[in-house]
Amino acid sequence: MILKWQASELLSCLHSAWCGVEWPQQAPQLSPELRKAAHDLHACLSKSIQAEPSIGDNWRLLHALAAESKDPGDLAERYLQLLASPHNCTADSLPGTLQRLLEVFQDGAPRFNEEMSLRTGPMRQQWEAYGLGLLNLIRRSLRLELGDDAASVFLVQPVLGGYGQVYPETRSILLEAVLTNRDPMLPETLRMAWLLSQLRMVGMPLNSSETTVDANRVRSLATIPAALQAGADLGIAEYSVAACGASIAVWQADLHMHQIPDWLPQCLLDWWDGYQSQAIPWEDACQELVGLMARQKKVG
Repeated sequence: MILKWQASELLSCLHSAWCGVEWPQQAPQLSPELRKAAHDLHACLSKSIQAEPSIGDNWRLLHALAAESKDPGDLAERYLQLLASPHNCTADSLPGTLQRLLEVFQDGAPRFNEEMSLRTGPMRQQWEAYGLGLLNLIRRSLRLELGDDAASVFLVQPVLGGYGQVYPETRSILLEAVLTNRDPMLPETLRMAWLLSQLRMVGMPLNSSETTVDANRVRSLATIPAALQAGADLGIAEYSVAACGASIAVWQADLHMHQIPDWLPQCLLDWWDGYQSQAIPWEDACQELVGLMARQKKVG
């Protein structure tokens, strides 16, 4: 896989804002000014909600578009064009709200580009040592076609001490540029391989007869066992229930779960063992996982 490494000030700004709104307790270092600007943006996005998408989807959409936008005005225009019928107040206020947020972010991070440049080198070195091997192992176990496709890695300021997100629409991932592993058994290179492996997974099942599950949530959880197995094969991680539970928490694979159910790590590994012994399409296997999680939730 050919990677394009980039540091995005606009995307980093939005990531900080999202953390301040969604995970305020985990981001105590954010300034009061940035928190206020973040909540102003959250209020603005709330006004643009139709029946779908949800406010969380709107944040994610804004992040995905930021990777390809040159400034807040361009980002606002791209975002509003994708909404079916945005409210006038949103169209009027979004560009200025985004601009204000960026200015506050720049005040607090005047050396952003220099700092990101220093952080990029070590991350690239780690990836070059193990990354492609991990990714190929994950793809083989997921039965995904291998290829020399390209993707973008957008590095952002660490706010949560290690976090990543996948944007299949733009063939890119967001990755907090941390310099150390948050958990010794989960190297950041493995997190990155886990994220990149998800870029091919568009068109995942959204619904089951028993529950409705977000496709991104299923995708992120379902690929964890494959990533841990690849890490174990290369001797940089372990494949175990404990490692699975740690990865769900540390990688924040399911942002809906502020508390991880005790049954989930074992459930994922049991499902993965079953998938490897069956010749079924990935989408069907993920649908099985949706049903299995729903049944475990009722029992547990």
